[in-house]
Parts: sequence; C-alpha cells; structure tokens
Amino acid sequence: MNELIEKYFENTLSAEEKVTWEENLKNDPEFKKEVEFQLEIKNAVLLAERQKIKNEIKQFELENFKPVFQLRKYFPYLLQFLWPLFHYSFIFLIKINQHKACMLNTMTLIQIPKFQIREMHIKKIRLLNKLLWPMI
Repeated sequence: MNELIEKYFENTLSAEEKVTWEENLKNDPEFKKEVEFQLEIKNAVLLAERQKIKNEIKQFELENFKPVFQLRKYFPYLLQFLWPLFHYSFIFLIKINQHKACMLNTMTLIQIPKFQIREMHIKKIRLLNKLLWPMI
C-alpha cells in the first residue's frame, strides 16, 4: 500500500496500478485516510521549504543590499517645499510679461488695460493650481 502511495506521488504508476489505486481509494477508507495524511505531510513540507527559501532570500537581501533613498516616501514633503517656489516664480514671470506687454502696447499705441492682463494671468494660475493641486 505504501509503495502504491509513493508511486502515486512520484507519478510513476503503471496502468494496472492506477486501476488498483482508484479501487482502493473508493473502497478502502483506511487507504483514503493514509493518502490524505500523506498529502497533508507533502503540503506541509512544501510550505516549510518555501518559507525557508523566503527567509534565506530576505536574509541575503538584508546582508547584501543597502537601503535606497525612496523618493516616493518624501515626495509630499518635497512638493510642499517646492510648490511655493514654483508658484511665486511663476507669478514673477507673469509680472515680467505684464511689463513687457505694457511696453509693447505703449510702443504700438494700443492700450490693453492692466486689469485684463492681470485677469488672464490669474486664470492661468488658477488652471495650474487645479492641475497641480491633486499631486500635493
């Protein structure tokens, strides 16, 4: 009986042994219990081996790999720091462009009121805020 179970787990049963295997499994409750027991043992051994390999890999990684700076971890803080710099530099560029636009308009004698230019730039800032705010 034990030889039959071993051959089953090794997948080396002949055609006659397969027939005997199926008959014993259907008719003999002790044989069925023994097969289930052997299967549980096999699964337990496989799980123990997997866990051992996982522990060896973790130990190897701990010994051989240095931790890497993780940008994902510090990204929100970095963004909180950089957002005001970006925001105010953008406003500064807008002011420069307003000045250039006013100079250009005075040169061509076409006057665009400053409040219209300011409103256009405010709309741009609001749009950028809507686009970039979810990232913070």
